[in-house]
Amino acid sequence: MSLAQFDVSTAFLYGQVGEELYINQPEGFSDGSNKVCRLHRSLYGLKQAPRCWNKRFGGYMDSLGFKRSQQDSCFFIRKRNGNMILVALYVDDGLVATTDPQELQEFIKELKAEFKITVKDANFYLGIEINQKEDGSVTINQQNYIKKILQRFN
Repeated sequence: MSLAQFDVSTAFLYGQVGEELYINQPEGFSDGSNKVCRLHRSLYGLKQAPRCWNKRFGGYMDSLGFKRSQQDSCFFIRKRNGNMILVALYVDDGLVATTDPQELQEFIKELKAEFKITVKDANFYLGIEINQKEDGSVTINQQNYIKKILQRFN
């Protein structure tokens, strides 16, 4: 099993706003008039920003041939050429697993073509410690979380 994790930089700014939205001019742009600005893209702090980002990422994954899991709309699966690649996304943090290291590198290249991402070995994802063994096996645990809980409650 080949694993990697990625972080999408400024993820919420990739989202396209689907409806007409207007905001007041930011401080420093005021010329005494009461003008507003129409948004074409999502902004941080916008209530719709998470939905816009999710729609944008999901649409891109669809274009790459991924299917969404029926159980979790942020879990994507692609099967081709006898290989399978799994992608889990939590806001802007992703975890990728595949049986083919070449497939992993190809997917990372596809992501980098569309989004600004940082990639690293999957060692710690959403509070879960991930250990990859030389034989391809993977173990996960939450020892640090358990220790924190034990300390907190004596």
